Amino acid sequence: PAISNTAGTLFFLLCLLRRSSTVLSLRPCHLKRTGVYIREILSIGFPSALQYALTVVSLAVLSLFVSKYAVEAVAAYGIVKKLDNLPLYFSLGTSAGLLPSGDRERQRQGFVFGVSITVGFSLTCVIVFELFAPQLARLFIQDDMTVAYAAAFLRRMVLCMPFVAICHPMITQFQAMGRTRESLICSILRKGSLDIPLLLLLDRLYPLYGCALVQPVVDLISLIVALVLYRRLRRTSVV
Repeated sequence: PAISNTAGTLFFLLCLLRRSSTVLSLRPCHLKRTGVYIREILSIGFPSALQYALTVVSLAVLSLFVSKYAVEAVAAYGIVKKLDNLPLYFSLGTSAGLLPSGDRERQRQGFVFGVSITVGFSLTCVIVFELFAPQLARLFIQDDMTVAYAAAFLRRMVLCMPFVAICHPMITQFQAMGRTRESLICSILRKGSLDIPLLLLLDRLYPLYGCALVQPVVDLISLIVALVLYRRLRRTSVV
């Protein structure tokens, strides 16, 4: 990761230095208008930053809960997080391209098309992961007990991906439109506010395997809230 990140950063800097047509710049003289836009930038970026920060906290708490059980369960959880990153990052990448435009009808069509792609890919991952969970786990480790744990976790955790495939593009839309309140509500719901209490509840009701059901429940609730907020904005002709 360090080498790839360094290479990517160097390539980005090279593009900025060589392309005179881009509006992006690293020149300090262009910072003179920072004070005019800094509040707007922070208000839009804060929900996203908070979500990623809460994600770290949530993962740490989840790892702590899983660590109470067998070592193989901890290893299996690490394998599952690698596998479910595939549909997650696909949704994040597609969401980044769904920025609002001046043409509202075109914006809505682009949003529906982008969400259709992310949902279709997520559903494909759900089918593949459900059918071939043990085989996918064996790509990382050959221990039978770890594979059994990983397959059980994966089949539960992947259920959240279709919800994420819709929720992430909606959060991106809120942020791009400057709707700080809506994006902040959805971001906090997804990580930090609901998942930790649910961990306590589901781990008690369904030891170990209940931890894998937390994210699907949280993402379903977040999606419902996001849809309600989005529908309200549509009624006011904001989107």
